[in-house]
Amino acid sequence: MKLIDVYRLAIQTGIEHDLRPKEMIDRILEKEKARYDSLSEEERSYFDMERLWNPYGDTRLSYGSEDLDVKRLMWGIDIETGEVLLADRLKEKGERIDGIVGHHPLGSSKIPFPEVIDIQNELYHGYGVPYNMIEGMMGSRMAEVKRGVHPSNYNQAVDAAKLLDIPIMNIHAPADNC
Repeated sequence: MKLIDVYRLAIQTGIEHDLRPKEMIDRILEKEKARYDSLSEEERSYFDMERLWNPYGDTRLSYGSEDLDVKRLMWGIDIETGEVLLADRLKEKGERIDGIVGHHPLGSSKIPFPEVIDIQNELYHGYGVPYNMIEGMMGSRMAEVKRGVHPSNYNQAVDAAKLLDIPIMNIHAPADNC
């Protein structure tokens, strides 16, 4: 299986099991398309093209050739530099490890993570909870997550994987949906 196929399968499975109606996911993708269409050529060069087909900002293939054939992946919940070094060391000892898959956001998927929590707000509202009550329930957690993400060295594990040429991705919301 190709690395990109593993990744796309995770996204598709997440969409199939998403608690939000398919129409809501489609609207999110349409909104991103409209945003992209409104950008200048220069601004488009900075746009994350994945946002046109992947509704999960907290899930990304951060490094690796999409065409790479993969048979064995190392999986973990919180992938940090230590896990990347472990994968490299295991490869040196003869273990086949074609890439690393983490659950929690890493690299560029960590930056929009606070926005992803808004999904929970929409779900609560869909079940009839007023927005002011949701803000009361979720407001402090949202602020905590935002404070926790921004000062971190969010790209450290991805940078280590690049230096060691080990493909790395994370699958957060799609995995939570299942």
